[in-house]
Amino acid sequence: MPSGASSASAARPQSQTAIRRALDLKGKTRLLLALPLALIVLLLGLWAYKAFVGDQTFRDLDTILSKARREYEVGSYAQAKKTVRQAIKFEDDHKIFNAYKSRYLLGQIQYAQGDYDDAEANLERAYDRIKAVNPGSLELAMVAVPLGRARAALKDFASAEGPLKEAYDIRTNKLKAGDLLIADSLSGLADLNLRRGKLQDALEQLKEALQITIDKDGENSLAAAQARNNLGQAFQLSGDYPMAEKLYKQALESRRHAGQAAAPLVTDSLQCLGTLYSATGRRKEALACYKEGLEIGRTIFDKSDPRYAALQARYGEMLSGSR
Repeated sequence: MPSGASSASAARPQSQTAIRRALDLKGKTRLLLALPLALIVLLLGLWAYKAFVGDQTFRDLDTILSKARREYEVGSYAQAKKTVRQAIKFEDDHKIFNAYKSRYLLGQIQYAQGDYDDAEANLERAYDRIKAVNPGSLELAMVAVPLGRARAALKDFASAEGPLKEAYDIRTNKLKAGDLLIADSLSGLADLNLRRGKLQDALEQLKEALQITIDKDGENSLAAAQARNNLGQAFQLSGDYPMAEKLYKQALESRRHAGQAAAPLVTDSLQCLGTLYSATGRRKEALACYKEGLEIGRTIFDKSDPRYAALQARYGEMLSGSR
């Protein structure tokens, strides 16, 4: 065999080996390049899944809190408290440690039930959580008002004034004049003034709050009924019984018109009227109010509800002739 042919034959295996090595290297390079891309895709997928699950978790929490809020707004405090405790357990189970809405709502319910110490504790906890991450915000103002009310109820007037004024300043700076949240702040400041004996200041603030509420929410809304009840109490404390009676009756009519869901609020209006009639010597009318309130209360209140106990006490006093 010629020497040239022998050299060509020997070169072919070498060149084929080189080609195979080159192809193998190219494949490994492609694999190495593909690995980071696959990892990025995997991480993005995990992030998207976690975000979806996280969003769903917060949606589920909001659903529970919305139910509790509706129950609270119509005066079903015992049921609202049960629901909001479900929300708190949900937060604990899902490790949502920085949430504040559950504590905020629980504090409002406790305040409405007269449990001012626990109300202050829960509202202060919610307030501190928001202030740490979002100071000067509308969310902070939302919690500051009931916190101030709870402190005022505990007669800690100096500590109450700070959050109430803070909320009012935030809202008047961030919102348009006549916003319902400004009415809420005015009502909170008026509550403080009533408790420390500044009746005239409280009356002016409550009149403004009522007008804002009527303009924004309607003449016969439940919010307007609450604003009338608040103003009626201020007029009663000032000795203007005819004006207080007028406002109480208007609030009662709106609450009756709202239907069965507002039944707890009807009992509230009946108790206010009963107290007014009792103070003005109208025993028969006071008894009628307390009796109707008790009849409604038996069907809607938990036996431990302080509103039911208060109605029973008032009715008993009137029957015994002690008032």
